[in-house]
Amino acid sequence: MILKDVKKLVVINAGHHNNDSGHVTSNGVKENEEVKKIRDELLPLLRKNFQIVPIPDNLDIKQSCQLANLYLKTTKDGIALDIHTNARAGETQGTECYSTGEKIERIISKTLTKHIAIKLGTFNRGWKDQRDSWVKSLMFVNKINSYSPVLEVCYLDNKQDRERLLNGGHKKVAEGINEALLELWGINKSESQEIAEIGVKLSYIAKVVALLEKLIKGAKFGNFVAKIRGKSRNS
Repeated sequence: MILKDVKKLVVINAGHHNNDSGHVTSNGVKENEEVKKIRDELLPLLRKNFQIVPIPDNLDIKQSCQLANLYLKTTKDGIALDIHTNARAGETQGTECYSTGEKIERIISKTLTKHIAIKLGTFNRGWKDQRDSWVKSLMFVNKINSYSPVLEVCYLDNKQDRERLLNGGHKKVAEGINEALLELWGINKSESQEIAEIGVKLSYIAKVVALLEKLIKGAKFGNFVAKIRGKSRNS
């Protein structure tokens, strides 16, 4: 419940853009394509409880940060999440998350990796300081006004992790991210399901009401036409 006082808004970025494939495995699996699949599985899950802002795939990292900051003026406005896969010479496995060393960001990162690792069936490598990343300083972490961890869901160059991801893993990772965010905001699963069911019921009721309005208007119009026809016959 570390984010209980934070607006339920999540900016989602599928790491790398259309012209930047990210890591490409020896058999042609591209990072940017795989994280888009995770993003696409994640969005409908998040819509049940959160306002979401997907970053378009044609924006580079600088543009992505600028767009995120239009919505995230302070740490109270929500969070941004950058989804990636990692690579390190084939032997390393697991899920990890990079951020600053600030306490809340460490908790966010650890919560994300915990749920994703369980769902995907890989190792939980936990929170990592951005200074331990390949580039030592991550723009997504540093240039966005609110909490903005960079998530490495698995090691794409590791055969076991790659197979986990490619065989139904995109949906599992999305479910893990969703469950982590529910925990961070203090929303339990039963409440989330109730909210979703209420939303479906309200949508159904709205459709029924709209249909009834059309029928009523149609009936009134029909009566009007009948009256006009009656007058024509009597004239």
